[in-house]
Amino acid sequence: MIFKREEAFRYIFGFPIPAEFTITQINYREVNSSPGMAEIIDISPEGLRIRTNLLIPDEDAKIVLSVTFKINEVDLTVDGEIIWAKEMGSLVEYGIHLLVDASMKNMIIEELKVYSKSKN
Repeated sequence: MIFKREEAFRYIFGFPIPAEFTITQINYREVNSSPGMAEIIDISPEGLRIRTNLLIPDEDAKIVLSVTFKINEVDLTVDGEIIWAKEMGSLVEYGIHLLVDASMKNMIIEELKVYSKSKN
């Protein structure tokens, strides 16, 4: 799938932050998977890139994840659709397009501003 990033910025974490995810939809059908562990490598208000040791099969399916993570001691949970996957040895990276409203996008931006100031 061809995907052109048009977002204003993407924050790359120096050290990936831990996250937990579940599969909530496969081809518009609700599912309830067991949680899996991942690391968030980078994030923007529009998407994120995670790395995990779990291979999510069926690249032709529309798969929606619910991802929970913490920035600045603030718990965030976002839904997003997998738009690409790349195997890297025993790990897999996934590009996820976030399915969030303007309020959540603003919250992500504000938390990233605080996070980046605390790391500099």
